[in-house]
Amino acid sequence: MRYYFESVVEKKENGYMIRVPFNVWEVSRHRDVIQGEVVLDNGIIQCELLPIEKGNYEIHIADSDAVSLELGVTHKILLHITGSLIRMDQNSPYDFENPIR
Repeated sequence: MRYYFESVVEKKENGYMIRVPFNVWEVSRHRDVIQGEVVLDNGIIQCELLPIEKGNYEIHIADSDAVSLELGVTHKILLHITGSLIRMDQNSPYDFENPIR
């Protein structure tokens, strides 16, 4: 799933954050900490979406990736959520060829 929006990169006490301007749960049906990647200033950055409250999230960017970003300026952002609600346990006897029926 890909989402395009504009937001600001901010330095907070727990790192560099980008507020997502929509309810992630309503749009993607993902919850808790979500793995993703953002395209920001023509670079692809691996990130985590951290829940704030009630489906609202912030994108957490590693300090090493945020060094070259301009803070306090509106950026065009493309968010790609890479995580999935469906997770396969490595020890499970079921897989895509042998599903539960």
